[in-house]
Amino acid sequence: MALLLRRKWLAMGIIVAAVGLLSLLMNITKTGLVPQEDMGTISVNAQMAPGSSLSKTERVMRRQDRL
Repeated sequence: MALLLRRKWLAMGIIVAAVGLLSLLMNITKTGLVPQEDMGTISVNAQMAPGSSLSKTERVMRRQDRL
């Protein structure tokens, strides 16, 4: 029983240490690569052959939407 109790404290200690390390790293890590306003969108550019009709472009875009 004592061995089980020691393992619980070890696991709890590891979790507390991990949370503390995560908190420390979040505070000291620079955020210059993260944009100030992330809208969570993806832009897609569909480039068709010159002279393609609008209906063909619409078909391609509908197919892309399903993905």
